[in-house]
Amino acid sequence: MIIDPQPVEDKNLNWVLHLIQDDMKAGLLKTAVSASDLRSIGLDIEVTEIVGSLHDPNVICAIAGCDVVMGCVDNREARQRLCQIAAYYLLFYIDTRLVIHVEEITSEIQSVNTCVF
Repeated sequence: MIIDPQPVEDKNLNWVLHLIQDDMKAGLLKTAVSASDLRSIGLDIEVTEIVGSLHDPNVICAIAGCDVVMGCVDNREARQRLCQIAAYYLLFYIDTRLVIHVEEITSEIQSVNTCVF
């Protein structure tokens, strides 16, 4: 299940896998592009696309039916909301978060993946 309320934006192109400028120009939704990529892998999987917010009761009910929740969000509010939903419904929650530390222009960029729970 892929949930997102937004179309592909310029800021997504450098960090969301398989998004390209043509997707943005066509106004495609991030859910549609991601689902298409998953289906193209060739595995026998079912992908459900939900265009909606984590505050929508229908979206929350859909999440409640999952076995595992994986958060790939880019802001604290969404991360906190997803964590609350997972905790309320006693769901296993994996949070993927990329942190980039830049001290100087010439310094190395360090990336750290963190996992909550």
